[in-house]
Amino acid sequence: MDPIETTIPSFDGTKLYFVKNLVDNARAAVVIVHGLCEHAGRYDYLTENLNARGFNVYRFDHRGHARSEGPRTFYSNFHQIIDDVNVMVDQALQESTNIPVFVIGHSMG
Repeated sequence: MDPIETTIPSFDGTKLYFVKNLVDNARAAVVIVHGLCEHAGRYDYLTENLNARGFNVYRFDHRGHARSEGPRTFYSNFHQIIDDVNVMVDQALQESTNIPVFVIGHSMG
């Protein structure tokens, strides 16, 4: 299935670039949280491999990174990162009611 690209408003209205790669009859869902100065596209290879093994994948660009809104790589409060991740995990949970949801974080993620 083709990736679904959109934006999702975070807790404070900042629009975060969001992409999901869904498969038929998913076994589980995975939220990928990238590191500082990275972007969701860096995880295309991992996404392909997870999809091939039956996992839906949810990815986003942190605020101030790549295609998301916000000052470039600036956080006025570290909790902004956590709150943004919570928005993405909540989205995955809402769409994955009958399957487990896992989070993969790299570096700052």
